[in-house]
Amino acid sequence: DGNLLAAFAKGLFRYRLADGRLERLTHFEPELERTRLNDGRCDRSGRFVVGGCHQGFYNPVSSVITYAGGAVETLIQNVALTNGIAFSVDGRRMYFTDSETRIYHYYDYDPASGSLGERHVFAKIPSDEGFADGSAVDAENHVWNARYYGGCVQRYTPDGREALRIAMPTDCPSCVCFGGKNLDTLFITTAVEQITLLLKQAKDQQVKARIITTGGSNSPDQLIQQAGDAANGSYHLVFFTPWFPEAVKNPEVAKKFVGLWNEKKHNVGGLTEGFRGWDGLYTIVA
Repeated sequence: DGNLLAAFAKGLFRYRLADGRLERLTHFEPELERTRLNDGRCDRSGRFVVGGCHQGFYNPVSSVITYAGGAVETLIQNVALTNGIAFSVDGRRMYFTDSETRIYHYYDYDPASGSLGERHVFAKIPSDEGFADGSAVDAENHVWNARYYGGCVQRYTPDGREALRIAMPTDCPSCVCFGGKNLDTLFITTAVEQITLLLKQAKDQQVKARIITTGGSNSPDQLIQQAGDAANGSYHLVFFTPWFPEAVKNPEVAKKFVGLWNEKKHNVGGLTEGFRGWDGLYTIVA
C-alpha cells in the first residue's frame, strides 16, 4: 500500500508516509520490560522476520518472530542480541546470529511455509574483531556483514570463508544494504553518539555553561569530530562498559566496574552502550 512496515522497540507498526501517522500492528514481549526489537529482514516470500535483544549484558530471554498476514509466530527463543538476519538468493537459507555468542549461524529455511530446519555454524567471530551486526546478501549469494566494534564490513562466501573486507573510518558499522538503480551500491550505517546531538543542541540554544557528561563514550575522538566546534569546552568521562567487557583494552577494569555496579544495584540503564540516551539524561551543566 505504499507505506512502511517498521519495527519499533516494543512492536511492529505501519508507518504512513503521507502524514507520518503510526498504526500499531503487534506488541513485542510485553511481559519482558528490558527487551526490544533490534534487527530484521523480509524473506524471499515477503514475511518480515525480526528479533529482539535484552538491553543489558548477556541475558538470553528474547526471541525472533515472523510476521505475515497479520499473524505473529515465534521462530527462535532464548536470544540475547539478534543480528545478522538475511536470506540466501533462493530463500532456502536464513542467516542469524546471537551476537554475544560470536557465532554466525544459518538455518535451513522453507520459503513456502516460513519454517526453520536444521541450524548450522556459518562463521565464528574472533574476540578481537568485534561482533556480527546487520547483514545483506548480494546477487552472487555472498553475505556482507557489519562488524560492530570491529571497524569493518566483512564479505563471506556461501561456505563461510572470509572474502573482501572493507575497513571503515569508525569502530562501529551497524548495518548494510544494497541500493541504487542497479542495486550495485552498498549503503552502510554506523553508530552515532547521542552526546553529539546533545552538544549541537546546547550550541543552538546558546548554552554558555560548561557541559560535563558522566555516561561515557566508546569513541571520544569520533564524538568530538562529529560535534565540531559544538564540543569546544566540553568534558567527558570516557570509560563505560560495552556489550563485551572482555573485548576492551582493559577487560579486568571493565569487569570489576560491572561487578561493583551490580553489587550496588544501580539501574542497568546507566551501564551498557545500549543506553546511550542515559548520557543525555545525566549531563551535568556546571
